[in-house]
Amino acid sequence: MKYAYGIAAFGFLASLVVHVCALAGIALQEKSPAVLGLHLGIFAVVVPIMLVYSRNNGRKLLWNHVIRHVPGWIKSLVGALMLYAFFNFFFTLFVLNEGASASVIDGKKVLHNHGKVIRELSEDEYGKHKAYDARLFSGHWLLIYSVAAVLAYARIMEKALPSGDDASVVDNG
Repeated sequence: MKYAYGIAAFGFLASLVVHVCALAGIALQEKSPAVLGLHLGIFAVVVPIMLVYSRNNGRKLLWNHVIRHVPGWIKSLVGALMLYAFFNFFFTLFVLNEGASASVIDGKKVLHNHGKVIRELSEDEYGKHKAYDARLFSGHWLLIYSVAAVLAYARIMEKALPSGDDASVVDNG
């Protein structure tokens, strides 16, 4: 489970870098398509964690497990990230990106919705909208990797308890 925690922590930090750059108007995925590997990284960490939980904790409620083994401030941070991810998604998609996507169609940089061109974009506008795309993805990456890290951390802390000790090892206040 430690490897999953490491991957989740790395994914979270990498997502944070992409997100902060996007907020600054920099679309890292345009400079390095490897950034989109964060999509695949989610599966590399979430699937094993869910398999471990479903196999070993089938009768326990997942979040009750987290409540026992994770400090309150971390749970609050994940809750705040959940709210932020949903706000960020809808605000970026419908307000900043005008419900559309920036692409190159017929050699022109345009804003389009399902192939219907809304308007042509200048080079600066195109870059700004590509940064908005990075902001959309990275906001969700932050949430998913943080949840994966918390689940892995809870499992690690559970394993650190003496056998049969189900008492909380953290201050949940």
